[in-house]
Amino acid sequence: MGKKNPNTQSRTSRIPFPGGGGAQAGVLNFCGELTDESGIALIDEIRTLRDRFFFDAVRLRITSPGGACTALRYFADSVRELRREGMVVSTHAVATVASAAAVMLSIGDVRTAHPRARLLYHNGRIPPGAGGAAITANGAETVAASLRDTDAEIVSLLASRAALGPPPAADAPEAAFAADDWRIIERLGPGKGRGRGEALRRLRKRVARAFKATSKKRLAALYADLCALDAPMSPQLALELGLIDAVGDGWPTGKGGAAAAGDGLTVPEWEPLHPGGQVPRFALTRHTLILGETGSGKTASGVLPVVGAIMRPDSPVSCSLVIDPKGEIAPVVERLAGPGCDVRLLRADAESIDVMGRRSSVAEDVAQGRWLSAAQAMLARAASLSDSPARVLAGKAASSGNHAFWENEGSRLARCVLAFTLMLSRGDRLQSLLSRSVPWDDGRLREGLAVFGEFAGLPGRDGQEPPVNALALAQRAFEEFFVPDGHEALCATEVMDALASEPCAGTQFDEVRREAAHFARTAKAFNQYAGLMGEARCCFAAFADPAVSRSLLFGVEREAATVDFAPGIEADCAKGRRVVHVHQPALRSDGETLVAKALKAAFFEAVLTSPARRERGSAMPLALYVADEFQRFVTSDASHGEQSFLDTCRAFGAGCVLATQSQASIRHALATAGEPSPDTAIAILLANTATKLAFRSTERGVRDMVGALCPGDGPDRVVAVRPPTTLRPGECYASLPDGRFERRQLRQFEPTG
Repeated sequence: MGKKNPNTQSRTSRIPFPGGGGAQAGVLNFCGELTDESGIALIDEIRTLRDRFFFDAVRLRITSPGGACTALRYFADSVRELRREGMVVSTHAVATVASAAAVMLSIGDVRTAHPRARLLYHNGRIPPGAGGAAITANGAETVAASLRDTDAEIVSLLASRAALGPPPAADAPEAAFAADDWRIIERLGPGKGRGRGEALRRLRKRVARAFKATSKKRLAALYADLCALDAPMSPQLALELGLIDAVGDGWPTGKGGAAAAGDGLTVPEWEPLHPGGQVPRFALTRHTLILGETGSGKTASGVLPVVGAIMRPDSPVSCSLVIDPKGEIAPVVERLAGPGCDVRLLRADAESIDVMGRRSSVAEDVAQGRWLSAAQAMLARAASLSDSPARVLAGKAASSGNHAFWENEGSRLARCVLAFTLMLSRGDRLQSLLSRSVPWDDGRLREGLAVFGEFAGLPGRDGQEPPVNALALAQRAFEEFFVPDGHEALCATEVMDALASEPCAGTQFDEVRREAAHFARTAKAFNQYAGLMGEARCCFAAFADPAVSRSLLFGVEREAATVDFAPGIEADCAKGRRVVHVHQPALRSDGETLVAKALKAAFFEAVLTSPARRERGSAMPLALYVADEFQRFVTSDASHGEQSFLDTCRAFGAGCVLATQSQASIRHALATAGEPSPDTAIAILLANTATKLAFRSTERGVRDMVGALCPGDGPDRVVAVRPPTTLRPGECYASLPDGRFERRQLRQFEPTG
């Protein structure tokens, strides 16, 4: 690349670049004086990004007092050449940008300036003492002519670039302008004004006429008058004059280089990360991961600000699910809820959730007598939410080679028990058996059927409680009919013999009967059968827990599910009513954790099965999933596991905000749930969360992640000098979707703020 420019720092950033055909942009930071040497080196670096690294767009971030006209001329000619070759050069003013550097800013393809930057445009200057100790009359005339040519060239550059863009919007209020701006406004507005408002109106009228004219003469006259004033201005006034395209952080996401209004969330506490606290939509749908130990500010400065933004009246989020295991979020949601926002507090003991995700196939299988097919699908679904040997039915290997036989055979026994349960509880089949004069064995079997029917709440009983889910019912059937009394045969075989004479037994009746007979023979080897019973019980235990037996349904129970995310997910415009679902699972309740997992699964699948979102995902209002301590609810199922959902839901207009204390806690949760490759699952999760906020943490995994994200290498990097263990509460290392890596102090959320 030739000699390195000491005023330029380069780094590459794989981020979408508007105006560049969706290109990926390299980033160059230019600071210091613009000289012939630094100008040549800068253009060389831009060409290197194009030729060696195959970028067809570059962002040039500028902080400079200006420099030589010859260097500016070379830069302008080179940018024109690069533009003809298909290269897009975006410019951004970071702090003070003056003289030749200000012209560099204004001739970029997409021109932005930080809201607090200061811009200065002026005529050409000759440094003191230039040209020798004394200047003759002839020399003065030569210098004057040279300056006139330089001034005309500067004005021509500004006018030519401004003429390529649309007229400025000219809709900012008077309060948006700095005190220094009014001197320029009053001087550039023609005629004698009557106060600031009139001066601004006259200036805007002049600017509009200049942009409307077919020639560039009026624009050139406007910019010539501006340069003659030699006065600093704010980016807002530069925007009014057409010298820049947008005021922002230099990472535009909308048309014309500015973040589109209403395109994302307003999170004031995150203003150090996003100017004005405007978190763009593309950042939200590429997901956020928040890590930090207790007391680090993870919830107060990371999670709660996002929830507060969801509750704002202008929020673009139509539907959200918030998991609040520590009970810190629900009070905020209730306090901020206003007109147009429905808040639903979901309780594990009061809600019913369709675990099967609105799949009709299971109910159809049961109706057609395909008991084993339905049982396999239900157990596989259950195993995707809880640790169970039935995960082998969901396509996952057994957790241990030594237990493979027991887990496979135990799952097979559980499937047989569940199929038997579905068959027995169908319609009035149980009442028919109890009313028939069958030579039951000394009343023991009749009593078992009666107890089973009472637990199931089958039709025919007055004042009955709502029915429990199919797996809880299978647990009772298992104890009544599949646990041998001593070494006798299973009661299930006797029930199957009685059912054989029932009409319409079902297409898989014979298969279920053969399965029951197989395990009846196995039960004679009681020690072996005891091992199978232990595995089979594990398949039902979590769903038979009293906390969830009436909350999680499989679509075959008489009670209908009450939780339905579809209306909010499919809302077609932000003007409709918004709904925020909040669930507070108890920290030490495995049953309520399972309910939270089922809620998450239902939310994820409602997003991915919405017809409106499938067709118009990016045009739909946002749908957000926010989970504090999310490792307790993480799953790895192909349809509703985090690593699968994060990879696909962006196209459906949905995003996730996930908070946890450490990577180790995620790994432990995945390993406990039977995920065969927890490290790979974590790697996928990290790869699919573009925004990462690392608050104070002592975990090595967090330190390694931050170190890998931090640019540069060697012992002088910021994370080596100031590791995550030294962060103050609310302070974090932030890796953002636009390629930035920053250390920032975020404000704590204040509900009344």
